Amino acid sequence: MKLSPDQVEFQEHLKGFLGERVSAEYLRGWVAATRRHDPTLLDALRELGVYEGFVGDSRVFGIEELGILAMECGRALFPQALPERLLVDGILPSLMTATERTRFETELKASRSTIAPNQCCSLSLHERADRVDGFIHWSPGCDDAERIIAFADTKAGRRCVVFRTSEPGVRVSQIESLDLTQPMCRVECVSVPTLVLCSETSQALEDACEAIKASEAAGLCARAIEMSVDYAKTREQFGRPIGSFQAIQHKLADAYASCEALSSLSRFAVWACCHAPDQRHLTARAAISMAADVAPKICETAIQCHGGIGFTWEYPLHLYLRRAKTVQAAFSLNEARIDDLLMTASS
Repeated sequence: MKLSPDQVEFQEHLKGFLGERVSAEYLRGWVAATRRHDPTLLDALRELGVYEGFVGDSRVFGIEELGILAMECGRALFPQALPERLLVDGILPSLMTATERTRFETELKASRSTIAPNQCCSLSLHERADRVDGFIHWSPGCDDAERIIAFADTKAGRRCVVFRTSEPGVRVSQIESLDLTQPMCRVECVSVPTLVLCSETSQALEDACEAIKASEAAGLCARAIEMSVDYAKTREQFGRPIGSFQAIQHKLADAYASCEALSSLSRFAVWACCHAPDQRHLTARAAISMAADVAPKICETAIQCHGGIGFTWEYPLHLYLRRAKTVQAAFSLNEARIDDLLMTASS
């Protein structure tokens, strides 16, 4: 989908800001640091007007702008779960019923939120319908979240549940993760009071989450290709830039085509979330399925085109592959999701 002039300007501002603040040196420092928070970075985003645009009283951004932000966060490997936070705090209330929104903004009010991927959740409602038990095996953003959205099994099917991390039955523990640029946590719930969202809200939120994560994957793929093209122009072998060799050209051309297809599909999925509700579920599922399939392959191609330096710890390409593999682990198709996608397409 074509971006409006205002959206293009928004994207350029984000790209410039994140490109300057979240550099390769910054990411190396983040990986080496024991403290996994940078409040100065979030404060700078607030000064830029990003937070207020999504969650402030005079909010001007919607899910399309969130898709743009997610893409730029992927391009920069933003080291915190910012798209998830803004999805819950900024977009979710507009998807809720009036009753859900009232409870969400009063009883469950919080300043930091996140959403756990559906396939990472093994939760079920307690015998009392307002309490949840089980685990979130791993999810980004839970380390400092005050409020978590997760997916649980109920008598009426799979539903989104909302609970506060300050409840006595919630235990959040940080775990080692393949993605070194984003802290991951395991969450245990024992009879935790929760708000159960209706099926329509739950489905709309899951679709939005998948579209946003597909956009993030498209951004990290785009950056991996940019790095590879720049390297191929300057690295010489046999007295010629390696970009002049067909073996490199074909690999990068195929990766670029896959990346452009993913970018277009993810952008359409985000657009459908607010403009084409009848296409929302199919396009979101297709976008995240494609992202889980092609993003690791594109990053692997980028590493191969770099030759030996691409496999070194100091070079940042492995961080992009790690993020892509994390998206693949959380959103790859299983048998149930394939059946769901086929049934949606046939209907």
